[in-house]
Amino acid sequence: MKVSEHADKARLHKTLSKAFEEYSKDSSCSLKEFLVYLVEQNIIIDDFMRLISNTEDDEGKSVYEELLAIKLSEMKKLIYYKDNQSISTQHGVKGEGHSKVCFWSEDSKRYRPYVYMYDFFEMYTLLKDLNLETFQSFYYLFKYDIDKLEHNLGIEVNKLKSADLTDDKYDWFNQTIKKYEDNIYFNSIYQEHLEDYKTKQINGKNPTLKSIQAIFKPDIVNRILVAYKLFYVGCSRAIDELVVLVDQEKISLFEDKFKIKMKSIGFEIISVKKET
Repeated sequence: MKVSEHADKARLHKTLSKAFEEYSKDSSCSLKEFLVYLVEQNIIIDDFMRLISNTEDDEGKSVYEELLAIKLSEMKKLIYYKDNQSISTQHGVKGEGHSKVCFWSEDSKRYRPYVYMYDFFEMYTLLKDLNLETFQSFYYLFKYDIDKLEHNLGIEVNKLKSADLTDDKYDWFNQTIKKYEDNIYFNSIYQEHLEDYKTKQINGKNPTLKSIQAIFKPDIVNRILVAYKLFYVGCSRAIDELVVLVDQEKISLFEDKFKIKMKSIGFEIISVKKET
């Protein structure tokens, strides 16, 4: 593509806009079908398609046949996962084992990577059906829906001002909340702000900007998810003995239930007073 005049820029913009629109569709096309489309739009050259279609291994088998047959939707999920820098593949493996492990439970709310360890402990204590796979699935789905919501709003939720809140925008908020009204993770994490949001509506008032921005913030979910993975990895590396150090003040609101929970999975509870 040669861009030298304004008309060329307009043509390029139109071509790329169509390609992004095609990419954004929830279609069932394969990766090969999408690449063929890009060739037809003169975005990539036909020589590239011929190369990857005809490349064979020493046994004469197509090298990329299985890859090209993968759905574009699956490739998009992989790209999203790769580009989400807050998720580390190291959190999903056990790593090297040690005879004795001491896990120091601590939040990281001011510096990256952000970790909400005590929010995780509270959720782990209060939810009977907490499961890493379903929790992680909730995060990805919720993050996707918030991205779609912000696209419809035309602005990021955290940049909204009170003057921006119209009836149409409240409709979008209500639709998203309704979708997750039976989700245990959504209700647990955003309980306080959801109650405020719904109470305002029951009383015939519009929910506040503060509660809206607190609810539609998937980063909170991710920071608890990271804590979950760190706790799992840290504990799984202990071979003979595992000690988990917990700040009693930070679990004070759910201390009794937390102790019962930890005893149920095999821990012995030892209370140590801080030195003055």
